[in-house]
Amino acid sequence: MLHHFPNKEAIVTAMIEEFGDTFFSELQQKSSESIDEAGKWSRAYIETTFHDSKTTVALCTALLAVLFSKPELLAAYNKKHNILQEDILNDGIDPVNAAIIKLATDGLWFSEIFGVGILDQDIRNQVEERLIKMSFEAK
Repeated sequence: MLHHFPNKEAIVTAMIEEFGDTFFSELQQKSSESIDEAGKWSRAYIETTFHDSKTTVALCTALLAVLFSKPELLAAYNKKHNILQEDILNDGIDPVNAAIIKLATDGLWFSEIFGVGILDQDIRNQVEERLIKMSFEAK
């Protein structure tokens, strides 16, 4: 890897940029495919996080690499993430429900990444269904 990058910081920077951009791009694509306007960002977040393990594992790898080597590199990612969070909270559904959807989805993602508190598939599917249902509940 160091053949293509001048140092470790450059590798980590490229990882967070590439994998973060891929994640946000997937969300953008999924949200634009939604027929229902209200809740589309929440549903895109659920779908990407629950079903696109290649993208989410790569992003998690990048986030951990940045966190443990150069946390200040998270600033650019955080700017994009804050925009996403605003999109989710202003998505035409109750903002508290939107926040619960995002936090529950993040919690499931992190528990699976770290192997702590893994749900069995049946409960996981029910959680996803409930979160999707919440994303259709208008203000």
